[in-house]
Order: sequence, then structure tokens, then C-alpha cells
Amino acid sequence: MEDDGKSREELVEELKAARMEAARLARARDSLSAQCETLSAEKGRLLLILEMLPVLVSLQDGDHRVCFCNGAFREASVQGDRKRCYELLWGRSRPCEPCLPFRVFDTGRPHQWEKEVRSGRRFQVHDSVFHDLDGSPLLLQVAVDITDRKQAEDALRESEARLHAAVESMPFDFWLIGADGRYVMQNSVSRAHWGPVVGKRPADVAPNTEILRIWENNNKRAFAGELVQGEISFNLRDREVSYHNIIAPVRDGARINGILGVNIDISERRSMERALQKANDELERRIDERTTDLEGKSRRLEEINAALKILLRQRDEDRKELEETVLANVKRLVMPYLEKLSHSRLSDEQRTYLTILEGNMGEIVSPFVKKLSQLPHGLSPTEMRVADLVKNGRTTKEIAQVLHTSVNTILFHRFNIRRKLGIKGQKANLRVYLDTFI
Repeated sequence: MEDDGKSREELVEELKAARMEAARLARARDSLSAQCETLSAEKGRLLLILEMLPVLVSLQDGDHRVCFCNGAFREASVQGDRKRCYELLWGRSRPCEPCLPFRVFDTGRPHQWEKEVRSGRRFQVHDSVFHDLDGSPLLLQVAVDITDRKQAEDALRESEARLHAAVESMPFDFWLIGADGRYVMQNSVSRAHWGPVVGKRPADVAPNTEILRIWENNNKRAFAGELVQGEISFNLRDREVSYHNIIAPVRDGARINGILGVNIDISERRSMERALQKANDELERRIDERTTDLEGKSRRLEEINAALKILLRQRDEDRKELEETVLANVKRLVMPYLEKLSHSRLSDEQRTYLTILEGNMGEIVSPFVKKLSQLPHGLSPTEMRVADLVKNGRTTKEIAQVLHTSVNTILFHRFNIRRKLGIKGQKANLRVYLDTFI
């Protein structure tokens, strides 16, 4: 400060001005210091935000050297003293050809592209020009890991492809109407029946008012939240068609975003059912006629059977009466004379013939012989003759003489007869037992 030729008052004023300037400079210094601290804190917060971002952030110079990177970038990059992006991210020894990020230096406009790294993760990369403090251009690169999103998109596309294939393979109409009342999907069968309807409303494609009325009524119920299903029939192209119709609301929580439906053509089945019903009615009619006819024939057969039973019963009675008559006549008219003849003087040969005649007469006229032949273990012819002679009171010796055999043989036959009649070892008299057969 120069004070030559200045008065005291001037010097005091200059001193005050200097002090005021010093105070201002001190305030400016304090303010600058506070601003520096604020900037430092902001820088720290910015770096912390960049470190915490789940995306890869980096700054690269024109030589591909990474000047700055965040934690996500470091985790995804190759560890070591390598400094260039193609070394850190792609494990290469030289730049990629072509280098997509560096296009921003030529165009000056941001650029976006996708890249899959060695680990199989996929990134969406955003490149733009960033000017450093000295004005030099740097590449600002932000890479977002879209692997999960891509996998979800791939899964969604695969699911949509399967859904499309399933819908297209359905052998019946399938359609979907959005919340705006327009068709948003249909399958090939629906296109064949109604033509392309996507983007249209039911009123635009209904062939007549009858069908439109049915469609609108069912769709209205489905949009109200009801599951609509049932059979519908209407005239289409001069013929009656029938469908089993199912319409369901498409829900997103409590909100209904649209409706979907299927129309299963049952016209052929209905036609077959009608033909089957007609055939069944005709069959029932014929069965009724045949049943009536058979009932009449059955009644006639029953009457014939009743008459036959009466005739058979009468025949049995007549036969029994005839047998009894013949038996009584033989016993009354023939047997006494044979008995007298047996006490007359006959030669041995004549007596033999007489005995045979008596035996044969007994076999012919007696139902006793028939009963003996019907035993479970039937008697032999000789045993039947012995049994008949025993029944008629002949002794063993007499029977032996009649049959010209020994007494022991007749005893053997009597033993077999008792065995076959089931009285072997019992005290029952054989003659008395045989009398029960008449």
C-alpha cells in the first residue's frame, strides 16, 4: 500500500476497504471449502451409487483402456493387471472386429447392442460419448445383465409356441375375445368355419341374426364371470348344425380381461343319434309286434301243452289200467291153470318148459320186472328171473331146478340181488322186500 501524499483519513479508508476485502476473501475461501466438501461428498455418494448399481459401468479412452469401472464391472471382468476392455471382459488379446462400442466416436450418437460373455451370461450394452474434464472424449459404457430376462423371454416364446401348436391342433373351434370385445386369437378350425376374425367383433362375422343373438347372449354371461356351457343349434348354410359350446372368462385377479371359447361340432353325432333313435323306435315297434305275436303263440302252446299233459296223463292212466287189467287177467285166467298144470304128472322136459313159461309170463305182465331193471345198479337178466321166482314164493332149490343150475349158484345170485337192492347184511326178508316193487 502506498501512502505518499495521502492524508490520514484516506489511509484509514483504504485500511477499512482492505479489511473488508480480506473478510470477503475469507468468506469466499470458507464457501469454496464448503463447496469442495459438498462436491467431495457428492462425488463419494456418486461413486457409492455407481458401486452399488447392478449394472456394469465403465469409462474407456480411445485406446480401449478402462479409466473407471464400478464393482459390478470388476466382478464380471478377468482379474489381474489387464487394463483394456477386450482383455477384461472378453478375454481377448486384441480389439474385437468390428468394435461396436467405438462407433459412437464416429456418429456422436448413443448406441445399443447385445453381447454374450464367456460365462454364458448375456448383456445389453449402452454406449455413449463422455467428455472428460480436459474435454477429451471417453466411451461411457453401461452393460445390463439381461440373462434372466432373455431366459424368461425364451421360455415365454417356447410356451407361446407350444400354446399356439396346441391351439392349432385342436379339432374344434377355439377363439379368444379381448376386453374390447374384439377377437384376438382363433385356430385353424375356426378360420375354416368362420374365416379370419382376429380384430373383428362377433357382429362383424355372424352369418345371421339368429347366430349373433346366441353369441352375444353367451358372451355377455361369460363377461359377467359365468362359465357358460351347453348345446346350441341353429341353421347355417341351409342346414341345421349343433355345437357343444363352452365359454369361460379370462381373469387377472378379480378383473376379467376377456373370454375364451370352444365350439365342438356335434352335428354328425346328433344326426347319428336321431338315426339311432329312429332305428330304436322301429326296433321297439317290431319287438312289440313280435312280442304280441309270440304271446299269442305262447298262449296257444300253453293250451297245447295243457292238452298234451292231459292226454299224457290219460295215456299213463290207460296204460296203468291196461297193465293192471292184463296182470289181473293173467293171474285170474292163466296162472291158476299153470299152477294146476305144475301139480300134474309131467315129464322133466315138460316141467322145464312149464317153469320157463311161468317165468316169461311174469316178466311180460309184471311191472315188477321193469322196476328191477331201473335200479341204479341194474340186475342181470338171470338175477331178474331169480328175483321174480323169489317174489313168487319159489324156494332156492325150486329155482335151481327151474333154471337148471346148482343151489350154490342160486344163493350167489340171491346175495348179489340183496347187495344191489341195498339190503345186504340186513335181516329183511328178500321176498317181502321184493313185494314192495308192485
